[in-house]
Amino acid sequence: MMSIFKHGLETEETHRSDFRTCPFCGKVKNTSWWIDNACDLVLEPAISKPGFCAVHTECPACFEKSWAHIAFSRIDGVWAEAAEKYKDEVQRKVFKEWGECLCRKCKNLNSAELKYVAWRKCTFKAGQVNAGQVNSTGPAQMECEFFEPNE
Repeated sequence: MMSIFKHGLETEETHRSDFRTCPFCGKVKNTSWWIDNACDLVLEPAISKPGFCAVHTECPACFEKSWAHIAFSRIDGVWAEAAEKYKDEVQRKVFKEWGECLCRKCKNLNSAELKYVAWRKCTFKAGQVNAGQVNSTGPAQMECEFFEPNE
């Protein structure tokens, strides 16, 4: 039976870090086998990765469940609709948070990418402490030490 869960309880110990090997018994199958035989989709895995959810698959040798991240764009079949709805929900949340943050109003902001999280790139003026470029993630709700409002 295939199940969909909003939140997961994934751990490093149960993760198929190479996408092919069961972490319990060492059984090796190709990546597409693990995806094609997945039994659970977890929209918000405990170990998160922006733009990805997790799929759990039962090992054919030891019958233990292990998991790996999978990009939203690779999910199809019966889970596609749920994954698409969740992806839209995540993107709406990112746009809402970005609309409320101060970074978008700062003259030091060079660029931003809003997809599954808000990534921002800022440049501080020469002469400032830590002058240079900084890549940050997520919107800032409070002024950082380099915040300068746009005029």
